[in-house]
Amino acid sequence: MKDEDVEAIAISGTRSYLQSLKNSDLMKDVAMVLMSRSRYPKLKKIYFGGALGVDSMMLTFCSRYNSQKSDRINLFVVVPDVLESQPKLAKDAIARYAHELIELKNQISRKDGWQAFQKRNEQMIDNSDLLYAFPLKGKTTGGTINAIKYAEKCSKTVIKYELE
Repeated sequence: MKDEDVEAIAISGTRSYLQSLKNSDLMKDVAMVLMSRSRYPKLKKIYFGGALGVDSMMLTFCSRYNSQKSDRINLFVVVPDVLESQPKLAKDAIARYAHELIELKNQISRKDGWQAFQKRNEQMIDNSDLLYAFPLKGKTTGGTINAIKYAEKCSKTVIKYELE
């Protein structure tokens, strides 16, 4: 898909990364580019996973740059279960910055290998034209890696930024 045709983007990222200026600046820069529409002039929606870490940080950064525009991009948060099952800091970011909350109501359970998180990622990717992924550098397993694999299986473009 050509950049000028992109209307929806999913963002997936690690919960545990180094809280550094380098990582923070990278996420701010990506958010600024997304919200400026300089690369994706038809961008209308961004989907976030609603977890702590990259999801909450990118939601916050995108909202800051989005609020400066009259023609704003809609920021959707997709949670695997319900909002109440999210950590407090994530709930606070969602309440403050999300334009719409989508609760999938899939029970979060270790017994099924955390399938609720995978279903959430698939929902976001299925409704997006491409995926921006922020995995932990050197990591080869986990939710963000699974999201990347699913997006590639669906022939979606993946733009990856590794965090430390």
